[in-house]
Amino acid sequence: MTTSSRQVSFAVDGSTLTGIITEPESHRGLGALLLHPHPLYGGTMDDVVALSIERCLLHLGVATMRFNFRGAVSAPTYRGVAGAIDDALAAESVLKSQTAIERVGIVGYSFGGSVALHVAALKSSEFLCTVSASYDIAAEVGDVAERLASLHCPVLLIHGSADSVVPVEDLDRIRSFIQSGSVATVVVEGAGHFYHRGLHNLEAAVTDFVSRIVMNDNH
Repeated sequence: MTTSSRQVSFAVDGSTLTGIITEPESHRGLGALLLHPHPLYGGTMDDVVALSIERCLLHLGVATMRFNFRGAVSAPTYRGVAGAIDDALAAESVLKSQTAIERVGIVGYSFGGSVALHVAALKSSEFLCTVSASYDIAAEVGDVAERLASLHCPVLLIHGSADSVVPVEDLDRIRSFIQSGSVATVVVEGAGHFYHRGLHNLEAAVTDFVSRIVMNDNH
């Protein structure tokens, strides 16, 4: 599939963030914001798992934007989960303002998944997909249970069964607060937090989930 990419910059509370918008030749007005792992522990927009997910989305004709949270390039600029939520909200505005994208889904991995839970609720996102999200990190700001209960979009929660960083039980805890009728959970057997095993299973789960959304858009 033919795609075009360009770098973008935007300001959040005095910090300049950079990102990359990639658009398939035909994206049907549907895009996805990709949120990476914890910026203080090496997470950046070039994370291997995030890039794998991006390829799946682009193959389905979904435009993407990935960007670096504050703290990814310069640790002192990190502003916690609340700051990361602000970063993501600003990035979504950039994606919509600089493209013909009308509807945006949120995809987050690890720390990014915890942030995505908030962003999807605050922005009434088209869809939400989290990979190895931590409930405790999500609970660092706001009433996460209330926000999860307010979700109405299709949701996919993915976790590795052998995750030693974020216990797989977090998936069930997050799921218990979501009242949306369209929630799917996938436990990737044998996969740890970094998906050295099971990455293909993760990609298949994301592809199946998002393809259903794309198909619904076509009807």
